[in-house]
Amino acid sequence: IRFPESEISVVGRIAMGVKGIGLKPDDFVVSMLVVRREGMLLCVAHDGSGKKLGTGEIPVRKRGGLGTLVMPFVKGNSVVSAIEVIGGDKVKFITGEGHFHRINMDDIPHQKRGKGAHRLVNVLGGSEVVEVIREHIGGQQVEEEDIGGQQVEEEQINFLD
Repeated sequence: IRFPESEISVVGRIAMGVKGIGLKPDDFVVSMLVVRREGMLLCVAHDGSGKKLGTGEIPVRKRGGLGTLVMPFVKGNSVVSAIEVIGGDKVKFITGEGHFHRINMDDIPHQKRGKGAHRLVNVLGGSEVVEVIREHIGGQQVEEEDIGGQQVEEEQINFLD
């Protein structure tokens, strides 16, 4: 769902807050991001499929609604990540076994909201994508990644342990 930030009222620490999105019984929230510019959104599923679409293609609604379908639903294959990307970015797809794949965002075709997903990475056997990390921002190397609430230099990350 996409709604104006102004619809969220400022509340104190002990307040419950306001409802951002309505969920059906089996639904869950995968990701949230604040769109500060008209950029691109990359949505990725566990099987390595995904799509890149413009943030402007998601209509602005009132908060509390059910949202907008951006990828076709396939039973047993849920969306694992939704991140904002720009041209020149490189993205790492990390599998449950610790393998990772790098993809340049310029190599992923832009797709409309109603269209099917595109195979981004091939995952083998029972493997699945568990995390998607934006590695380069506009062609510049990111020095640190926020993993598990801790700032860690990329060289210290061992994906095979």
